[in-house]
Amino acid sequence: MYCLRCLEVALLKVIGQRWSFMTLHMKTCWLSWNTSTLLTSLCELYLKNEVDSTTSESLPLADIDVISLLLTTQLHNANQLCAWCLHFISSNYTAFSSKPEFSLLTGNNLSYIQAHQWPPVSYLEAMEEYRKKYKVDESEDPLAIGGRGRSSERCSLM
Repeated sequence: MYCLRCLEVALLKVIGQRWSFMTLHMKTCWLSWNTSTLLTSLCELYLKNEVDSTTSESLPLADIDVISLLLTTQLHNANQLCAWCLHFISSNYTAFSSKPEFSLLTGNNLSYIQAHQWPPVSYLEAMEEYRKKYKVDESEDPLAIGGRGRSSERCSLM
């Protein structure tokens, strides 16, 4: 019962008060008891869809903590959602690396995200070299992440 309550509190923290208690309770039961692969998969799908819809407009302004969701999924063996969270954080590395909860990532999680980050380190280094060579300010560069040509608030899903 203690694990169920911990997961419930963690999910409330991660996804806020949007879902009714009963829906949240059912999802936490499915994840923590792992009674059925189908029910676990459905729970993972609903959580993934909630993250997608919450972050569709603006990732930095979204009131959802994907890093805590990742850690919770690992604790409760929700492997599909765990893999998706790792992909999502890696794909939006620039936005997540500036968040305070990024420091919660350690070990394999951090190494995976850094190895698969987007944009890759080689691109960032090439852009820095380009800026130095042509003396281009990042705020004036239309190709820069967050520059005039792109919005840094939108998430990039691959």
